[in-house]
Amino acid sequence: MNCLECTYKLRVITKNEKCGYCNSKLDQVIVFNQYKKIPTEVETERSHEFKGGIYFFDDETKFECLKLENKACFVGTCKQYFQTLPQLLEHLKKGHNRFLCSLCTENRTLLIKEQIVYRKEEMDRHLLYGDYDDENNLIFLHPHCEYCNRNFFNDDLFLDHLRKDHFNCNLCDVKTCKYTYYKNFQDLSYHYEMSHFLCKHPDCSNAAVFKTNFELETHFSKEHDKNKSKKGNVVFSETSDMFEEKKKNDTFGFDFTNSVN
Repeated sequence: MNCLECTYKLRVITKNEKCGYCNSKLDQVIVFNQYKKIPTEVETERSHEFKGGIYFFDDETKFECLKLENKACFVGTCKQYFQTLPQLLEHLKKGHNRFLCSLCTENRTLLIKEQIVYRKEEMDRHLLYGDYDDENNLIFLHPHCEYCNRNFFNDDLFLDHLRKDHFNCNLCDVKTCKYTYYKNFQDLSYHYEMSHFLCKHPDCSNAAVFKTNFELETHFSKEHDKNKSKKGNVVFSETSDMFEEKKKNDTFGFDFTNSVN
């Protein structure tokens, strides 16, 4: 048997329909009082679904299910009850100057009553710098996208956002630039031109870029020599000093390394 709270967290919050003990997939589970007899087949046939395949069959088990989504204030001795989460959040803010982190509330495998309630300055610190243990070790951080001015619950969601909505250079050293991203393709193209070797021939439409000048020259002779009159569109033989000076102007990328746990 699994406890009701754990079952709710698994099936409703994390959408996991597997048993917490044996890992078998369960289409439905029946809630009953462990100190009373196991419900009969006739009783379970009269059961009603609460959420996530969790079923209750009498008033007692229905009440226990509803308690899981209790939205009573849990600051001090205040037990004022609210119908919706937004109402509770508004009460916490205006009545107690306390806040729940929306990212934690939406994503952590916790009941509302188990969530951390913050003062305003604690909430700001939580979002900006993360949470630390008693020995000042970082234990959790919501990564922040500087381009979108938005926090994400964890690294996986944040990195997925970066890959989908921003741009990473596939030519830069993966060890030093793994988490350097560009806001849009225009900024990435500027990076290509400043820090790599971009073919400016009209046929390439700024889509061919190389690590070295030699690779660019090889590409040009192979792809564009048939039209030598346009060869002037590419600047060859940059000196090391010229190249390094040009790279100094490449300031559009942002290194998100410190935003990842």
